[in-house]
Amino acid sequence: MRTNYISAIAPAKGAEGELQKFRERVSKTSAWYSPLPLIIPIHTFDAPFPRDRVNPSGLRLLPPLNLEGPVVENDNIILEFNGATAFHDSQTYLRVIHEKQIPPVSKTQFSDWKGLLLNPCGLHFPETSIPEEVESVSFHFRSWQIGLYKIRFDENRRWWEDFKCACLWQVRKPSN
Repeated sequence: MRTNYISAIAPAKGAEGELQKFRERVSKTSAWYSPLPLIIPIHTFDAPFPRDRVNPSGLRLLPPLNLEGPVVENDNIILEFNGATAFHDSQTYLRVIHEKQIPPVSKTQFSDWKGLLLNPCGLHFPETSIPEEVESVSFHFRSWQIGLYKIRFDENRRWWEDFKCACLWQVRKPSN
């Protein structure tokens, strides 16, 4: 089993209702399944770190969470995260505190998509196009939260076949 830690953003608690309903609807109608909770992976780390490494003033400068789609990216079906490039540098939202460093971003990233996973590559979806009956949607969240998640998966299988995900902490984006 491989263990990694991913930073990820998610809609603020209580605001995710319509997004969750959409995901449940496409799961029933298209047999799509995401083993991840409602999170958008940003960076992969080899070691955990405490929540005090999150820089609140850096979070304030980051864009809202805008998701559109569904689209196919690297054969995964996702809701695309418009604004993902603002998160490329982990120094944007993380900081050194009391001279304690942030673990470096792992060279091996967990995800090869930029958005909310609806169905991983190869799971119940052999085609590389979206069925016509699935409507295009757009979700906008001014407020969101960033968290650190511990993930475990078997490297000898498809990652979702033996996958565990646990939230270690979350920090809400301060309002502007």
